[in-house]
Amino acid sequence: MTRLYLRSLELTGFKSFVETTRLLFKPGINALVGPNGCGKSNIADAIRWVLGEQSPRSLRGKKMEDLIFAGSQKRKGLGMTQVALTLAHVEGTNHGSAPSENGGEEIVFTRRLFRTGESEYLINKTPCRLKDITDLLLDLRIGANALSLLSQEHIIDLITSKPEQKRHFIEEAAGVIKYKLRKKEALEKLEHAQQNLVRIKDIFLEVQKQRNYLGRQAKKAQEYKKIRQEIRGRELTLLFHELGEDQKELDIKGKEYQELKGEELRLETQKSSYEAQQESLSLAIVEEEKEQQKARDVLLNLDLEINRTENRIELLRRKLQDLRVAEEKLSQEQDGLSQKANALEKELDLANNQEKECNTNLDEERVFLEEKERQFNVLNNKYCHSRDSLEEEKAELVELLSQTSQLKNQLVSLDTRIEGLTRREARLNKERTQWQGKLEEMGQQLEQAYRIQDQLQISLETLKARKGSLKEDLDLTQVHLEDKRKEIETRKGDLSSKLARLESLETLQNSQEGSEEGPRSLINSNHYGLRCLIVDILQTSPEYEKAIEAALEKKLLAIIAQDHNSILEAISHLKNNSGGRNFFIPLQPRVLPAEQELYALKGLSSEQLIGPALEKVEYGAEYYSVVKYLLGDVVLVKDLEGALSLWQQGITDKTLVTLEGEVLDPHGGIVGGDSLAQDQGLLGRRRKIQELNKAKQSLAEDIEKGCRDEEELKKQLLSIQEELEAVDGESRDSQKTFFNAQGRLKALEETREKDREYLEALGYEAQEVEKERQELQREQASLQRQIESLHRLKQGKEEKIQEVKEESSLYESELEEIQEEVISSRVRVSAAQEKKEAAKNYLQRIKQDYDDITARTRQQKAAEIQIQGEKNETKKSLQQTEENLQALLITRDNAQKRISDIEEVLREKREELKDIEKAEKVCKDHLAQLTPTIQQISLACSQLQWQINQVKNKLQKDYNLTEEEIGREMQRPLSGIDKAKEQNKIAELTEQITKLGEINITAIEEYEKVQERYKFLQEQQEDLHKSIASLHQAINKINRSIEKDFFNTFNALNNQFGQTFKRLFQGGEARLSLTQEDDLMESGVDLIVQPPGKKLQNIALLSAGEKALSALALLFSVFMLKPTPFCLMDEVDAPLDDANLERFSQLLQELSTQTQFIIITHNKRTMAWANALYGVTMEEEGVSKIISVSLKDPQEATVQL
Repeated sequence: MTRLYLRSLELTGFKSFVETTRLLFKPGINALVGPNGCGKSNIADAIRWVLGEQSPRSLRGKKMEDLIFAGSQKRKGLGMTQVALTLAHVEGTNHGSAPSENGGEEIVFTRRLFRTGESEYLINKTPCRLKDITDLLLDLRIGANALSLLSQEHIIDLITSKPEQKRHFIEEAAGVIKYKLRKKEALEKLEHAQQNLVRIKDIFLEVQKQRNYLGRQAKKAQEYKKIRQEIRGRELTLLFHELGEDQKELDIKGKEYQELKGEELRLETQKSSYEAQQESLSLAIVEEEKEQQKARDVLLNLDLEINRTENRIELLRRKLQDLRVAEEKLSQEQDGLSQKANALEKELDLANNQEKECNTNLDEERVFLEEKERQFNVLNNKYCHSRDSLEEEKAELVELLSQTSQLKNQLVSLDTRIEGLTRREARLNKERTQWQGKLEEMGQQLEQAYRIQDQLQISLETLKARKGSLKEDLDLTQVHLEDKRKEIETRKGDLSSKLARLESLETLQNSQEGSEEGPRSLINSNHYGLRCLIVDILQTSPEYEKAIEAALEKKLLAIIAQDHNSILEAISHLKNNSGGRNFFIPLQPRVLPAEQELYALKGLSSEQLIGPALEKVEYGAEYYSVVKYLLGDVVLVKDLEGALSLWQQGITDKTLVTLEGEVLDPHGGIVGGDSLAQDQGLLGRRRKIQELNKAKQSLAEDIEKGCRDEEELKKQLLSIQEELEAVDGESRDSQKTFFNAQGRLKALEETREKDREYLEALGYEAQEVEKERQELQREQASLQRQIESLHRLKQGKEEKIQEVKEESSLYESELEEIQEEVISSRVRVSAAQEKKEAAKNYLQRIKQDYDDITARTRQQKAAEIQIQGEKNETKKSLQQTEENLQALLITRDNAQKRISDIEEVLREKREELKDIEKAEKVCKDHLAQLTPTIQQISLACSQLQWQINQVKNKLQKDYNLTEEEIGREMQRPLSGIDKAKEQNKIAELTEQITKLGEINITAIEEYEKVQERYKFLQEQQEDLHKSIASLHQAINKINRSIEKDFFNTFNALNNQFGQTFKRLFQGGEARLSLTQEDDLMESGVDLIVQPPGKKLQNIALLSAGEKALSALALLFSVFMLKPTPFCLMDEVDAPLDDANLERFSQLLQELSTQTQFIIITHNKRTMAWANALYGVTMEEEGVSKIISVSLKDPQEATVQL
């Protein structure tokens, strides 16, 4: 049969174990010994830590990083620590059995911790979680708990702890902790599942509402799609009919346009020919100018190259002189190095001879030292054996003397105790009277303490209410302050946005984007009587901006001049400076009288008519004539259909402009299409800048006011916080006083309870006095007989000690003589070694100096060769450079002649260019006469094409038809179409759609998605109900297992505890008791013990030794019923006397056949029962080391380092 045991523990960098330390434990009893502070308890901490302990305080630290070796005076701190614990199987059931060598049966737990805070867990070198280790240890009944790791404090806590904590100990023994952990996990899962069920129910109800609503919407959407499809078919028929009519008219106009364009093309071709000739000549002139510039660049480069060549000649001459000087200096340095090398060769021979002599002396001294050390070791072994024998005899003698002294002391003590029994009885009666009076006085103090506590409780409640009120005020003020801050941030964001927009518009305005450079440059020059641009004098409402800009177009950039003379001067300036073209208007242009302007509009009544554009703009009075000239014949209408209606009614002498910027001229031509946004035009931009300036000022004022409000709220908040701090301080003081009163009241109650128990103890003690006197007289006669027997044994031991002492003294004197010779020899060896090292170092230094001089000599020779080569190269370069200078001077003269030839060619080509420009001007005049006619026809074609494109765009955008589909439909003949009938039918179908009300087209798709989600949530609810039911069953099953295992273990442990207690105490009674016998799941456990010769009493009144022995009785009872693989005990034997220690050790020896024990102890009796001793030492300060002692029998020990 096999069982687990702790085979080894390996520590690296754990607390004081800086180096890798491996402890090999044996089955049975293993003892860890050593002086205080050497690191024994660090081994216990290491085992506790590697088994999963998470509390630094349980490991005697403040934080986990304290476990890593922090460094000492001689060693640096480490960055990580690692502990590996190996469990293995052992064959048989006694501690002498050999461990199993099957590596597959080993379990290695490893834990690492880095100073950065990272940690790792491994099982058999495989990374894992802490939970994996905990689960495995629970299955093995091992862990950082009261059964596997025990200290003296744990033993006392086991007795004095509350019943609930004692129950936890028995649960560990019963092995139900793993069930409780699984129950906890199941309860967490159950709570999580119930929360999910509540959440899913809420979602399910909401999805159900959406499903019902979307079902109705989807049905209505299906009907809508059917009607809409019929409307679409009829609208397409009408649109294709209109498209065919417009296409026929466009074909007729297109033929006329092509004829005129042919003539225009001929003239354009002739003009292009002239332009090509101009371009050719211009390019030729440019090429010649480039050649001219290249020739000049060549000449300039030649001048620069000549200058550089002259400078290089001067530099080469200087370099040649510098190389001659360096060559002379190098020759002098070589002579000095040669002399130093000769001197070092002589020193090198001398150093070699010294090193050989030192080696010979060192070998002779080492041979002598080895012989003396051998003699010393032989004699030392004899001396050690003699001293060990002497110590053993002395120990036995001391034990005899100690026993004799104890017996004599017991005799004296018996006499004293018998005499004192009468005095003790009188004293006990007197004490009982005094304590009774003290109890009455204590009752009065308790009543007063209760009254003070009640008063303080009322004061605390008042302060708590005041504090709550202040916190509400504080929270409300903080909310207001946060709202105010958000409001300010919003305002600041709006201000930043508007400032950015304003800056971009002003930048656009300042750079005159959208205008030409010519007009603005003329105005800024302040010459020729020019005043301003048209755009600078006009203002209108935003709704009319597009219309006014469309009516004026480029005329917005027209320049207002003082008179025609100013205009002529400005045009002349533009021509002379190639400044482009521009439109000029005199300040007083010729315009029609107002009556004639408005005559055409009289008698017209139309909802589409807005009015004359002149009435919708604002301007300065001095510019009335200019604005009248520009907008006098412009009428504003709402839309293009209205404009066409008015034009058909007879308004053919006005330009009709819609609010969207479409223009209908008097001849019927229309300009339209996509236009700029409202604030992107010239007028809109100017208006937008004004609006943004006003908004900027308003937002700045709002931000300033918000900041003032924020400061006021901050003051209120600070005031409330100060008052709250004051109330907190008063509350803390009152609470401190209340706690002090509570503490005093509790102390008084505890004192009264202790006094009452003490009175009872005094009565019991008086009854026991008489029994004790009779028992002591019987013991007195027995002790006298034991003393006489020990005296005879003592005489024999003293004679044996004298013989061994004489033999040891003889060995000691001989050892001292040999030791002096060994020390003297070691000093001589050390001196010879130092001389050898000095000679060796001197030799190495001389060799290094010689090698350095040799290397420098080689470098000097190489440098001499390099300098000679550079001299030759420099001379060659100087000669070549002088020859290059002469060639460059000749090339410069040729470049000068080339420039003169190019200038003559340029003059001829410029004359030819002037003649071609005159012929081109005649051709342009003919083209200018033909262009207006072509434009008129083109405008008509454009209007027709625009109408066709509008219909096609409508077909593409509204009906999603492609170009190919539109083309195929246009080729089909459309005849017999009743346009009015189709339109009436479309109106009827549209009315049906209107009656349907609001339609959600996406409802069909949304309904399908919601239906899927509805089914999914139904399935989720069913799964959660099943999961909750399953968890309830699992929890009930776990509860039954816990109750059954706990009950069986409690009964078995109760019986075993009584037997073990009687064995350790040599009598007495002990049992376990449930605090709630009707509730096994929650009942605590009490220990009821009665040592032999004493009444049943409170366990707190037991002595430290009795408490420790009672706890060990309970612990050993657990091991007898359910042994653990190993148990570590940290000085648990300290409170036990010799007799109890003997019984403890015997029982420990019996239990070691099933449980491996590792005991940290200072007690020699405990050590004597151990199968292996491990000494912990601290030879180096702050660093612990291990010495193992394998005990074959109580009389023989072999020390292994």
